[in-house]
Amino acid sequence: MEQREDTTRTLVNGPLAQGTNLALGGGLLALGVVGFASIGSCASPPCSADERKRSDTRYAAFGGIATGLALIPLGLFVWNIFRARDEARVVGLAPRVEGTPWRACGSLPLSNASLALHAGNVDLAGKTDSNGEVTFPLKGIAASTSDPNEALISADQQNAPPATVTLSATPSYASWSAARHADHDAQLAKLAQAQRERDEATAKRNEQVARLKGECAKNKGESCYQLGDSLSGTEGMQYLQAACELKHKVACTTHDARAREAERAAAIRLREEREAEAAEARRQHARQAILQAGRTVVSARLKAPTQASWGGAIVEERGTCHLVEVVVDAPNSFGVMIRNWWLLTIVDDPAGGLSLLTAGVGPQRFDEAPGPNLVKAYQSVSAWEQCR
Repeated sequence: MEQREDTTRTLVNGPLAQGTNLALGGGLLALGVVGFASIGSCASPPCSADERKRSDTRYAAFGGIATGLALIPLGLFVWNIFRARDEARVVGLAPRVEGTPWRACGSLPLSNASLALHAGNVDLAGKTDSNGEVTFPLKGIAASTSDPNEALISADQQNAPPATVTLSATPSYASWSAARHADHDAQLAKLAQAQRERDEATAKRNEQVARLKGECAKNKGESCYQLGDSLSGTEGMQYLQAACELKHKVACTTHDARAREAERAAAIRLREEREAEAAEARRQHARQAILQAGRTVVSARLKAPTQASWGGAIVEERGTCHLVEVVVDAPNSFGVMIRNWWLLTIVDDPAGGLSLLTAGVGPQRFDEAPGPNLVKAYQSVSAWEQCR
């Protein structure tokens, strides 16, 4: 606790007594002065010599008595001044706290703490000794499938920040790297072998096809059949047709079967294409109907809707709700063409039509194109969150 020395001057008599002595002494002294000043005030005439003498005697006596009495309180006043003394005392102050910059007072080793080493996708555990040192069994990083070079050490239930260490200089990391390279080389060797096998198969097949084409050109029906059976598409059908013309019955059967399968596949493909076109047409029609519904809502809020030109798009869809942005160029009350942007929500009603979602703030007009933040703000104050 901080202390300080406080010095005060203490009078023998208090301030009130001192004031009384000074006032009383001053008053009596003033009366004495008045008494002495009144001597000779009775002049003749009208006063006789005897009367003047008696008057002067009375005034002199009064002045002397008042002056003598004034000396008593004035003397006490002066005496008390000389008796005044200084008094020193020690006063305790309230504790004072001053803010100063933080600084480290010191550090101690993190002893007997459980630590974890995160290297790659492997976690290793260790515990510090009394000196704050820890040894991790780095052989465990051999199981990591990602590079464990940059490792992170963290302390469980300790108020200590994590530390980053590099393991590239350790023998365990060197072993992991060598094994990883060996696995990589083995994988490359497998890929190269597979590619060689594919190349050999392709070369063999090309050789066989060339041989069969040569034999087929010599009107050998079996060769034409084998060639057509191994090839697909139009080329295969051509060789099957050639074999069939050479009286190869199996070739004729295979050719007809392939022809029927091709026709069936073409019919299925044509039907799917037509269904996709019809679905896209319905989707476009539905989108146009939604946009038109939005324009109808905005048109009711314009001064001259017949002079307006329109644009817009569907911003987002959720369940049966469609968030629509309508862009309109229309004259204002003064006939000036201005562009506004509107956001509103159109919903599919149970009867199969479209209606405006009026819950929340309803349609909102903007003087500029609403960006993603404005769209999110509109969704938060409208009933968009009710859409499912």
